[in-house]
Amino acid sequence: SHRNMRSVVRGSQRALCSVAQPMRPCISSLLFVRAKSTDTRPSSPKRTPPPPAIPYNVLHSGTSMAPRVLICGGGISGLATALALRRRGIGSEVVDPAKDMHVTHLAGKGCYLPINATKILQTLGIYDQVTKGGKQVSNYFATNIKGEPYGKIDFSTYEKKHGVYPLGIDATSLHRALLRECAKPPAQGEGAIRLTAKTSLENIDASPSSSSSSSSDAGPPSQVTCRFNTNRLPQAYSVVIGADGPSSKVRDVMFKPDPKYDLKDRSCGFGQMHAIVARPWAVDDSSMVEMWGPGRRLVMVPLGADKMWLWGTFNSKVPVDFMIPGPRSIAQLFDHFKAFKGYVPQIFDTVTERGPSDIYVEFPRDTRLKGWVNGNVCLVGTAAHRMAPNNHQGTAMALEDAVALADALAPSLDKESTATINSALQAYQSKRFDRVARIQDASWGINYTGQMEKRFPLRFRDLLLHWSMGNIALRVRENNFIQN
Repeated sequence: SHRNMRSVVRGSQRALCSVAQPMRPCISSLLFVRAKSTDTRPSSPKRTPPPPAIPYNVLHSGTSMAPRVLICGGGISGLATALALRRRGIGSEVVDPAKDMHVTHLAGKGCYLPINATKILQTLGIYDQVTKGGKQVSNYFATNIKGEPYGKIDFSTYEKKHGVYPLGIDATSLHRALLRECAKPPAQGEGAIRLTAKTSLENIDASPSSSSSSSSDAGPPSQVTCRFNTNRLPQAYSVVIGADGPSSKVRDVMFKPDPKYDLKDRSCGFGQMHAIVARPWAVDDSSMVEMWGPGRRLVMVPLGADKMWLWGTFNSKVPVDFMIPGPRSIAQLFDHFKAFKGYVPQIFDTVTERGPSDIYVEFPRDTRLKGWVNGNVCLVGTAAHRMAPNNHQGTAMALEDAVALADALAPSLDKESTATINSALQAYQSKRFDRVARIQDASWGINYTGQMEKRFPLRFRDLLLHWSMGNIALRVRENNFIQN
């Protein structure tokens, strides 16, 4: 009887399996539909495909020849220098410690490019690409704290005379445009650019080579040996360029220990706020507006697509940089600007609703050296000359450095002589040093007029702004900032 029962059970199991096998897809679908119908969670939005990746660690010339120039820093200054060198037929390697060459400190910051900066972008051949991500600035308005105008500067004269115009752009968009241009294969006669991410400089050995001499039968020029933070072997370069920003490793290794360069670093005495916000309808989308208050200023620069860059200053001597951590700090920050009228309260209300993620506060400094060249090592951009941001000339000076350095360096790299390379770097410094110092001094002077708080000096400043707006200010800007 037990054997009969076992045979009956086994036969029943086989029959059930044979019936259920073709129904498995139907059962699974029913279970899936049931689970989906009982799930109250919102469905996730469809993901947009990521933008095409930029090829890093690639020498686009298709050869195994190592670049002769090392650029430390993949920010705006470093990438512009690489493009300027490529234009003159010089290959270079750009190293940056950030992942995928993404400069995170630029996120949330805007950038005003004056006419001398956009002229350099035109020289580098990327003016059209950059303008696609920015907005033309046709006018400049200066007002008091109530929004009552001191005067206006019409920038259309620049466009007619120079063929370009000032531009407002998100700093990240500017960096991305430079990065994508660097990643393109070089044209015939151009130098190759190697982009190396997640790599930073550790040390520099710039001792002169024993084989170099002033005689005509001298061997290869002295090389600058660089060591990196990765497992990569030390590598020799003909020239090392420090474009690694205010906290420059190249400057700390090659210039700071030497007293003859007399490094001076001082606080500007005020804090500055950066925010990219929605542009109110009352703000013209092609005008830059600067509001002057007692010890405070607010600048609004259009960025296109109904956005604008909000930049403000307030008197403070806090010596460190920090990012706004929460809503309470936002309220404390906005207390500095509560006296500003017009559409400013509306802008701050919009920022408060969006949260603190796009607001940054930092305390600018003025850094100066008595020289930017040490042997075959040189500095460009904020690594060489960090300046007060009052004239918005920091980016412009870095772009001018890039082109001037490439123009001076190009002929010397064709000759096998260390003295030739060093003399070329000295020529670059001679060409740029006085001009940069003049811009630094002019921007430092605005520290006093822009951050005045006492009553009678403020009245004098207001009269000066009323008198200087218009053609006088236009001529002064052109004489000071534009190189023919």
